[in-house]
Amino acid sequence: MDSEDKLPPDDTSRRKFLQIGAGFVAAGGALAGCAPESGRGSMQVTEQHRTFKRKTRSNVALDKATYDDVLSVLEKYWQQIGIDLKGKKVFLKMNLVDWRPDRPLCTNPRFVDAVITLLAKQGASEIKLGDGPANSRDTDRLVSVSGVGEVLKKHDMQFVDLNIDDLDEIENHLKFTKEDKYLLPRTITGADVIISMPKLKTHHWALMTASMKNFFGCLPGRKYGWPKNILHINGIDRSIVDLVGCIKPSFAIVDGIEAMEGDGPLNGKGVDFGAVILGDDVVAVDTVCGSCMKLPVANIPYLKVAGQCIGNSDLGQIDLIGRPIAEMQRQFELPPTFEADGRPKDLKSLKNSSDGGLT
Repeated sequence: MDSEDKLPPDDTSRRKFLQIGAGFVAAGGALAGCAPESGRGSMQVTEQHRTFKRKTRSNVALDKATYDDVLSVLEKYWQQIGIDLKGKKVFLKMNLVDWRPDRPLCTNPRFVDAVITLLAKQGASEIKLGDGPANSRDTDRLVSVSGVGEVLKKHDMQFVDLNIDDLDEIENHLKFTKEDKYLLPRTITGADVIISMPKLKTHHWALMTASMKNFFGCLPGRKYGWPKNILHINGIDRSIVDLVGCIKPSFAIVDGIEAMEGDGPLNGKGVDFGAVILGDDVVAVDTVCGSCMKLPVANIPYLKVAGQCIGNSDLGQIDLIGRPIAEMQRQFELPPTFEADGRPKDLKSLKNSSDGGLT
């Protein structure tokens, strides 16, 4: 690893670094509002791509829950479709994009608490929680004001800021973007099990953000800019597929109890959806999420392509337990960037948008 990939451990040096980094990426900030045109182009799936696709059926659980009873709901379904965590080092990737008291932007701290408790009961040897916030550069503040800090104190854990973690170079074997390799945080590359724990929301450019889009937060801002500008330039849909292919998550647990509709991921409206979705295939989990939101899943490019080279996006290949999708369905209001049938609107008319490709 290059010397520039290591940060001084003292807090003063860290804050100086963040101040310098904030100024360095300011010149590229305008990119956040650019429409990701390349991400909406077609992605050619080759036979080589298809060799990476999951060969077995996927398991997904769907049920109603509140933040008061979510732990018991998770434990019930973990017994049926959970994976072996005994002695494993687990990284739990939450969504901490930003914080506003009036909008459900992040994975709820009570949900985070329940999942950490669940994983500890399953015998994980190490549990780390983290994110690389894309909108705010003050991660310490987000951890505090969001309530996640209190959860970490309860479990005697530290939050991992992926924006400033040590890095490893990982080959991009799918290459739907031009990137040959990605620099990924060592907390991720060193984990035995990676679990996505997103907040369920509609998305200004990607239509939906759930367990797959959540991995945008894994790329370090100090290398890729805020809000992860290179991912927007390369195309959001393309980047999502590449990143999931590189990171290879093992499981997803989605906070859909209080979700977001409309102009997400930052400016939408809260929805009392009351759903928890979990499963052993992030593609299958997101397929079920989109179906529950009555979104046109076939018009979500990253999900369609990932279903051919990563996991299962065909409901016929998903073993669903719990409640049927029809019972949980609710029509989510779409972002203003999409037509009613899920097709993206003319990007030229949206050039002044400021929502970017945040998580």
